[in-house]
Amino acid sequence: MSLNTAAKRMILAKILRDEALSEYLVKNRCVDDYVVARIVELFGEQGIVSLRNFGKGYSRLYKIRLGLESNSYMHLFTFQGKHGEYIILPYSGYCGCYTRFPLNITRRYPCYHLISFSLDLTTDSIVSFDYIAEDIESLIVDLFYESLVKE
Repeated sequence: MSLNTAAKRMILAKILRDEALSEYLVKNRCVDDYVVARIVELFGEQGIVSLRNFGKGYSRLYKIRLGLESNSYMHLFTFQGKHGEYIILPYSGYCGCYTRFPLNITRRYPCYHLISFSLDLTTDSIVSFDYIAEDIESLIVDLFYESLVKE
């Protein structure tokens, strides 16, 4: 699944909080010297960690079909961080690591998972998995629980 340009623009603007950088990323679909400099300028060490982690298959999209007979799908975005796989809500700029590291919310800047996810979204390097699930709630709870117990 590839998101359209408007959706990408909306997600990038929400996460990166820089309209000019978001526009540049959507237009050029690459991470070049300008993007690297802006990410480091905007996010400091978090930006450096983000640049190290994007493009490595850590950003994931789970396309979940609701039952064998159904044509209904649910899309679940995650990012494989150092301590676990975190659920990403891209349109709201939320990462599941905030439950583990709530300081990111109080500091009001995105974690490196969200920044890396944004760069992966830009370069269309989100890894996609297909699943058939009878019970979505238990699948989400399992993913969330696994992200909390991994060390």
